[in-house]
Amino acid sequence: MSSTDDDLPTPWTTRRVLILIASMVGMLVLSLVFGFFIVRITETTTLIDSVLIRQANNPKLIIAFSVTGHGEDGSYMRGYRLKFVDAIQNVALDEQFIEHAIDRIPPLPAIEYCNDEDLWLVQKPEFIQGDVGFVAHITVTNGKLSSNKTPLPAGYVLVESRGACQLKLKNKFNESFCFTATTGALIAGECPPAMTSAETYDKIKTAFILVNKTVESTRYHIYYYATDKPDPMQISVGSGGKQSLLYKLWFSTNRLSQPELDYYKTQLGPKDTLISVYTDDYLISPATLHKSAEMAIYAEYSGKQRILCFSNKGKLLWTVDDPKFVLGDKDRAIKVKLRDDLIILSSNKWVVAVGQATNAMQWSYFF
Repeated sequence: MSSTDDDLPTPWTTRRVLILIASMVGMLVLSLVFGFFIVRITETTTLIDSVLIRQANNPKLIIAFSVTGHGEDGSYMRGYRLKFVDAIQNVALDEQFIEHAIDRIPPLPAIEYCNDEDLWLVQKPEFIQGDVGFVAHITVTNGKLSSNKTPLPAGYVLVESRGACQLKLKNKFNESFCFTATTGALIAGECPPAMTSAETYDKIKTAFILVNKTVESTRYHIYYYATDKPDPMQISVGSGGKQSLLYKLWFSTNRLSQPELDYYKTQLGPKDTLISVYTDDYLISPATLHKSAEMAIYAEYSGKQRILCFSNKGKLLWTVDDPKFVLGDKDRAIKVKLRDDLIILSSNKWVVAVGQATNAMQWSYFF
């Protein structure tokens, strides 16, 4: 019995099927790879904050970043990435992602330290109807991070953090309440006062002053001023109607021109102190990273790309000017935190610890 051509199998059918399957798999792989890179390319990671904790007597860091997506309709928030690192061994121990997907870019949160096991990521609300703020609880257990978004008590809006893991809330009647994040206790009234470094700085009436050569100049020297005047807003008697130095500094964000400084030198009282801190060279367009009664830290983004710390005795305490500690753009400010005996400097690329007693770098971490 003879067979017709229609009864014979097509010799290329199996090969064609295999080629088709291979092509489909290849296209899928390419689309996944392409999609992966598109997501990565259109995603921006920005440092928010870093906190030092001590476990087993070793310094460890929790570093928070915001993750911003960019699409055809603009930028939007995806969430926050947390890294847990061993600062001495210079290794990452764990990582967490806290989803906070909204179609806009909210204010950056801060990490609030309660203890070495409990921390909180706190973001103030925007002036948008229905926005009550954002709070996430971060715990550290056996060298691992865990996190969960914590809803605030219903009917309350976050106002601000008040230290020691206490949050100031308000109800719909604009009445203040204190929410203790670790216990969940909600008490009517203000939280116990926790004086911030800025408040301390204002109360003792001291100032580091950036003095430029002329009003338009971007080159600055540094001076330190302290006074016993009871009221920084007081108008100086006999000054020809000009404000007191502290009054002027308050409105000028601690910046004066050299002619202005020369004038105020003639108005100093017997208990006023005004000393030159850094006049051997100029700082070019400096950004103020930290200031207290004892020291001031500035970043110089133009030219030398360095960080400098000065004492109120007129001494340059330390600098960070190694090229590997690049500062980047000025709009990505270096964060400064004081913890125990260390000054912690954080950027989008690295974290550095400087000893307050030694004025020397203790360790650094790159990510």
